[in-house]
Amino acid sequence: MKNKSAYLRTTLVLALLAIVTWLGWRPLMNFLGARGELIQSADAFLSILWAIGSLASGVFWFLSRRSEKSAPNTHANNAGIASGGTVSHSWLNTGVVLYQIFQTPPGKPRMSEDDFRRLLYDYFVWAQKAFGQARLYGLEGWGRSGERKKRNLADVFVPITLQRLSPPARSEVEKLAQEKFKDDPFAEQKAFLRLIERRQTEGEQIALKEMLTLGDRLAIIGGAGSGKSTLLAFLASSLADHALHQTALPFDLPSQRRALVPLVIPLRYRREYMRLCHESPDQVLTKVRSGTLAGFILWYLKKRSQAIQTADEDLADEFFDRLLVGGGCLVMLDGLDEVVSQEERGQARQEIERLANEIYPRNLFIVTARESGYKENAIFSEDFIRLDVCKLKDDQIEYLARRWCEQLFPTQVEAQVADITSVIRTINERYERQNQPPLISTPLLTTMVIGVKWGEAELPRERARLYEAVVRVILQAQYLEEDTARQELINWGGPWEEQREWLAYLALEMHRNGENGAAVDEARLREILSVQLPKERLDQFIKAVRSRGGLLEERAELFQFAHLTFQEFLAARRLAKDRELSLGLLRDYVLDSWWREALLLIYGFAKQDYAPFAQKYLDWLSNLRGEGALQLGGLELAGAAVLEIERPDPAIRRKLAGKLEAALTDPACNAPAALRARAGDTLAALGDPRFDEKTFSLPAFYRTRPEPTLGFVYIPAGPFRMGSAENDKQADNDEKPPHTLELPAFYISRYPVTNAQFAHFIAEHGYDERRYWTPPESGWDWQQRNNRSQPYDWGDARGGALTRPVMGVSWYEALAYCRWLGEKLASLSSQYLARDDLSPEQRAFWLAAQRPESFSLPSEAQWEKAARGADGRIYPWGSNRITPEHANYSETQLEQTSPVGIFPKGASPYDVLDMSGNVWEWTLSLYQPYPYHAEDGRNDLQADGARVMRGGSWNAHPQDARCAYRGRYYPLNLFLNYIGFRVVLSLAEY
Repeated sequence: MKNKSAYLRTTLVLALLAIVTWLGWRPLMNFLGARGELIQSADAFLSILWAIGSLASGVFWFLSRRSEKSAPNTHANNAGIASGGTVSHSWLNTGVVLYQIFQTPPGKPRMSEDDFRRLLYDYFVWAQKAFGQARLYGLEGWGRSGERKKRNLADVFVPITLQRLSPPARSEVEKLAQEKFKDDPFAEQKAFLRLIERRQTEGEQIALKEMLTLGDRLAIIGGAGSGKSTLLAFLASSLADHALHQTALPFDLPSQRRALVPLVIPLRYRREYMRLCHESPDQVLTKVRSGTLAGFILWYLKKRSQAIQTADEDLADEFFDRLLVGGGCLVMLDGLDEVVSQEERGQARQEIERLANEIYPRNLFIVTARESGYKENAIFSEDFIRLDVCKLKDDQIEYLARRWCEQLFPTQVEAQVADITSVIRTINERYERQNQPPLISTPLLTTMVIGVKWGEAELPRERARLYEAVVRVILQAQYLEEDTARQELINWGGPWEEQREWLAYLALEMHRNGENGAAVDEARLREILSVQLPKERLDQFIKAVRSRGGLLEERAELFQFAHLTFQEFLAARRLAKDRELSLGLLRDYVLDSWWREALLLIYGFAKQDYAPFAQKYLDWLSNLRGEGALQLGGLELAGAAVLEIERPDPAIRRKLAGKLEAALTDPACNAPAALRARAGDTLAALGDPRFDEKTFSLPAFYRTRPEPTLGFVYIPAGPFRMGSAENDKQADNDEKPPHTLELPAFYISRYPVTNAQFAHFIAEHGYDERRYWTPPESGWDWQQRNNRSQPYDWGDARGGALTRPVMGVSWYEALAYCRWLGEKLASLSSQYLARDDLSPEQRAFWLAAQRPESFSLPSEAQWEKAARGADGRIYPWGSNRITPEHANYSETQLEQTSPVGIFPKGASPYDVLDMSGNVWEWTLSLYQPYPYHAEDGRNDLQADGARVMRGGSWNAHPQDARCAYRGRYYPLNLFLNYIGFRVVLSLAEY
């Protein structure tokens, strides 16, 4: 029957060729729809003949199989083959194509066609099972998980993004090392990594769908947990599923490739193969291509994968070897970095290039490696296209979380996805604000968080608890029984709890060396851990890190934690375990930004580990004795640590807020501007006692004294000097001539309007009420045309804290708020006027507040008098110079707004704050020449023209922050993040 089948196939091919000759080539092509442009080379012609032959061969193989009187195929349902032996179209086509390739190498194969098809089928079934499942790692220790949860990889796979990249040249590395890391002992390693990170932001992004069409040689580079191995598994399982069940491939195949056999080869097994070649040459060296990388691949495929079952092992060798020689495979060599030493990696690279270019050149090759395993002599030639795995973006993280939640929480998908992504986003934003890479940006860490969610039901909202759970999951995930080679690398560590303890010791010792301790070489690593581990276990640990990584990984021959936050958390964990012994050490680190996260995490971990020490630690932080910066720094850390807790004690919050406010607003407390700004934000989050949400978040206290006028400061009537002297070299011409001006009394808000205050205007639909928009003909018209419902960049991460000044407001928005606030305070006036503890100035305020129209923006003259008093001073505090102790301006280098009132040394003669720097402030006045005359129409709300702004901002030069400096801007369409305003209540014309 077999001879007859072969005869019939040959006859049909010859017949078809005869038809082609008789009809003519071009008519046949027109019939096939190919048109003439498809036949421009002999290759195309041969491809057509090959396809015709394949089709003919397949048809007759199918007919011959149906005519055979053999037992029904036992692989029926799984292979797309019906119980009676009917073959699916996909399997038929794949079998035909691959058998053609199998026959391509010279020499007659020993394996029959039937045996080949059986082994091929067995291999695809095995590949689909071996690579088609996904696991939520680390669930073995969770009570809820029961058994290990496995799902189809295709159901939870996130299509990662790749980026084409050329590695830096040696000269580039040396130049950057000299420029940026001159005195660093690891200058070249760090320069190399810096250049790689820079190029990773510039390369061409490649979608997974088109990856295999780029070329026949690919090197995929990515960090631990970035998804390299999972990508290979996805490619393998997809190809197997396509062959067996005719499912569509989620990626494109290269042209001229109709079928591929996926071969995933973990290079970590190569060492075992070489050991067997050395120790048992009679068992290994007699095999095909023994002692070479090609021999290792054949050995692995038949021994480790157990992909095919045959009594004759030589047939298995022949099966894979002939497919590889014929060029029918996608060869995926996983983990070049798992070849431990740099020298061995270089040798492996040479063998891989020889394998791809000389031994099996017709196949597609993919090699994966971490950055540490792909440098210098381990970098492949230009034949290999380097593709770096990009970090997951927010939408990819959400996609991955959704796919897992559909499997784990089918009835609660939306709620669980929202919970998981919210926690991840919150944590990542925290690190981005500190100019650090996001913590959770890889498939591994994302699934770790999902695993914690599954295992604990309630995802921890506190960082310390979440990190503790993730560390536990990562360490437990090492123990995968089915991976024996990996087991050999991690069993040295003992119980995972023991590993966690000495990894915490390592983290603390590294952290104590400052930023240079974030990465250490092997000698330093051995020095630290030699007191924790005997030499044999230490050797195994370093080997394991180099081969697989985990919490600790190797990059550019340096050892570091997978993310700095793991070092910070484990160091904090160790310190918290040491209890009171650690406090003496920590005093020197309170003002060190390198230690900030560790100091915060100590409290979070201590709360769950030993609550009495947590309280003692908090008391210690909030009662440090020494210079003002140390006191303020300790109080800020204590407040920030309390805010890390999901439900902090309200009494503790109030107590810390009171102490922090007192230190922050004390002019005698000397502290850097950056610390002041951070303390102000922390105070706002704790609940700033200066402001009362019940009265529209207006001031309730000033330096512990009540504010019965809700923060409006009385400016007495009388003359003041306006403008700058003729001989003032800093002054612009529009500040001259100087002149004396008589102003009636008025009240001005102590601080610029804050985000919290403006939020009340938004919440009470101030944007929707025409009566607040003045003048109606232009203000309301502007609001309607622009459809504004909040300031520009409202909620901006850099400027959106509650007690920072609102910014990005137009002149019209500022006026609308003033009118709205006047209406609200008018409604409170009778309540305050009924009090008997008001001073004459305070009572006068509430009497005037009964007229809502009395509230507005300050005129240019009102603003200047409130800033400089009557004596014509240059800056509000009476000095002729400005320093970062006085205000937030360009030389303060905050480069953003700051909470109001945190520079008490910058107060004006009337205790009005932030008159210099922070944000420019709108005034009512048109920009017109001096001398100032209130009656000349410059304060006409209906007039057109630029309006004056005063005070400078966070990015203003010292000259612009002077009391007399005049800025200007048009009221329309303002989209700037450095303009705000404050409010006045006028008692008479201004």
